[in-house]
Amino acid sequence: MDDYGTIDGSLGSAGLTLSTTDTDNLRSAGKWGRFISISGLIIIGLGVMFMLFFGSSLIAAMSMADMGGPGAAIGGSFVFVVYAIIFAISIFIYWMLYKFSTNAIKAADSGSSAAMTASIVSLKNMLKIIGILWLLYLALIVLTIVLGLVGGVASAFI
Repeated sequence: MDDYGTIDGSLGSAGLTLSTTDTDNLRSAGKWGRFISISGLIIIGLGVMFMLFFGSSLIAAMSMADMGGPGAAIGGSFVFVVYAIIFAISIFIYWMLYKFSTNAIKAADSGSSAAMTASIVSLKNMLKIIGILWLLYLALIVLTIVLGLVGGVASAFI
């Protein structure tokens, strides 16, 4: 039986080592990531508070003033659900960025391989979610273009 070895067999058993420049860059990325994640979480919190306080008042006013009748409350509830999903996904993304940042700073300061592993796992999860959202966005754009073309062609024959 032939033994071809593992894919990373040529890397040795010492593991990954970071130079001083790499450690400084990791620490800087961690600090900026922590700033962005905390700022993002604060902005999302303000958005949630705005949605809860002013959104419910707006829906109640619309349904009472015959601006939309009972349908306005149902439509408003749908909007709440959509925004709640968006806020939940955004909170998860910013939380993963925060975890990456704090663990990256810890890894750069202490040289802890466990902190480095945790930071990379958080970064992977964050980028995976952003990638999935990006694919959904691109699919929505393609669907919009296709429906626009189909609608334009159909209206030419009517």
